[in-house]
Amino acid sequence: MATQTSWRLVFLARLAAERSYFLRQLWALDEATITAVPVNNQQTAKDIIAHVAAWDSLTLSRIRLVGNGRTHQIKPLDVGSSLDNFNAELRTRYQDSSLKLALAFALRERSSLCYTFTQLTDEALTRPIHLPWGQETCLRDWFIERVQHDAYHAQELETWRKTLPRPRKRQVGPKLILRAILKAARQEILTLVDMVPDAERNTRPLCGEWTLKDLIGHLADWERLIVDGLRQLLLSQQPTFADPINDFVTFDEARVAARRRQSWPQVWRVFNQTRQALDDALQTFPEPFLGHTLVTPWGKIMPAYFWLTICFGHDHEHALDVYQSLRIEDK
Repeated sequence: MATQTSWRLVFLARLAAERSYFLRQLWALDEATITAVPVNNQQTAKDIIAHVAAWDSLTLSRIRLVGNGRTHQIKPLDVGSSLDNFNAELRTRYQDSSLKLALAFALRERSSLCYTFTQLTDEALTRPIHLPWGQETCLRDWFIERVQHDAYHAQELETWRKTLPRPRKRQVGPKLILRAILKAARQEILTLVDMVPDAERNTRPLCGEWTLKDLIGHLADWERLIVDGLRQLLLSQQPTFADPINDFVTFDEARVAARRRQSWPQVWRVFNQTRQALDDALQTFPEPFLGHTLVTPWGKIMPAYFWLTICFGHDHEHALDVYQSLRIEDK
């Protein structure tokens, strides 16, 4: 693995943030909306997922050609009229794919893209590449284009989403989409953790007076609450919770104070164990159960699906806190 220098960590954070933004546009949409309601040009949200995946895949194949000394074999698919023809061909190729296959394709290609980025040296990323049709580029530019591509289509989906009737975007969505959103939002946090030096994780304020250790512990506290509710639903019980939450600030501050003496490794271990417990519970959670309701510790009735969305909303909220506190700038 190449050394992940400051600009590389910033890029990985941007990559994670834009993918999370893209997937969050599918929150609370049912499968029929994702697969059958046109976004534009007769493309559905499912088609756009496959389209984004295909461009990630194309980038990976081009990187392999460069690495194997076969740059001359790269075709100008994203130049002039070739771009429209290529995108039209993609629509035809993937229009009959299921949502499950399109999403799996997108997750696999993005994972491979991120891994490839971490393996390439700065020199390899910035070395000039002369394409057969005369254009000069570099691998770093290709990765940046993937960030921009996610951002473009996320905005497209967000604009489309706003046109949907409110009841249509307040549905219990597919579990596979929910799991993808949860993973993407968690990746937002994980990429930012690496940007805070070890010595500052327990001392540097990042959200008011809260340090990274406080934030990570706070996320784990809420996730344990979510897991507790899920486990009770799996036992066909109406979830009950030990403590009512009458005031969110009081609830949160009491738990932050309780962790003051804990070390960063302790809090980090609990954070990861709690997410694993959530993943395990959701893995075994039957899809119909997502519609089962529970009463939250603050007295609100909600389906299990929306109970789970607290996790990714929370991750994204505090990722923004860290991002802004670190004053990250695009480089």
